[in-house]
Amino acid sequence: MTDKTLKKLNIIGAGRVGQALGRLWREAGIFTIGGIVNRTPESARKAAAFIGAGAPVESIAALPAADLTMIATPDDEIALCVSALRKNNNLQNQIVFHCSGALPSSLLLPASETGAFIASVHPVKSIADASDCVKTFAGTWCGVEGDAQALAVLEDALQKCSAKTFPVNPVQKTLYHTANVFICNYLTALMDVGLDCYERAGVPRETAIEITRPMIAETIRNIQTRGTAAALTGPIARGDMKTVEKQMQALRAWNPDYAALYEQLGKVATVLAQEQRMAA
Repeated sequence: MTDKTLKKLNIIGAGRVGQALGRLWREAGIFTIGGIVNRTPESARKAAAFIGAGAPVESIAALPAADLTMIATPDDEIALCVSALRKNNNLQNQIVFHCSGALPSSLLLPASETGAFIASVHPVKSIADASDCVKTFAGTWCGVEGDAQALAVLEDALQKCSAKTFPVNPVQKTLYHTANVFICNYLTALMDVGLDCYERAGVPRETAIEITRPMIAETIRNIQTRGTAAALTGPIARGDMKTVEKQMQALRAWNPDYAALYEQLGKVATVLAQEQRMAA
């Protein structure tokens, strides 16, 4: 198959997600890359260099004709982008999709009203670096929803990069994304709190990271193989409430915000501990 037979993809917003998907699809010979619009011409040029293809353009109005347009901007900018896309481009039979996990594909209805097929594609992946994402993308699950015509093309493109797809209910998109925030972003935040506690106890952060590495891996493995209730360990799981109270007192004396967080998470852990005992 030559490039002339491949569908052309325009990219609006080539940050980490946009760059990673663009490069994956280009390297796999799935799409050719058309125009790339970013915050600045320089960042568009850097994105094109990373992807290995694409023509940096200064505005959405300057995008060339294409078969697909990916909007991988921050969530708050998607509506403005699709409005500009509808105003300045022929979208008949084009696939227009965004990469937000929090917003439904219906946000792209202005494009649909002019003949486009719309969808949303959300990789469930912690993408801190586009290069690492490209290397580790195989096996990534991607939540998808939208028009069947668009999903037929996009799911095939993702699966050819060894990703897996699953349907998301667009009505509950906010809760779906909240789940990812809890499990990924807030896990990172909780790790930072724990490392602060280690430092307060006199253990350097770098040492604490190494100390906790096996425990983190074991915890995640237990959750994935046994479920959350069975994986719960520690003082609440043991019913050791005197220890819990001492920890609360120490946190209140040092950092009341951390104490409040400990208390709220303790309520969730208490429910899990009850489930664990009932199953025993």
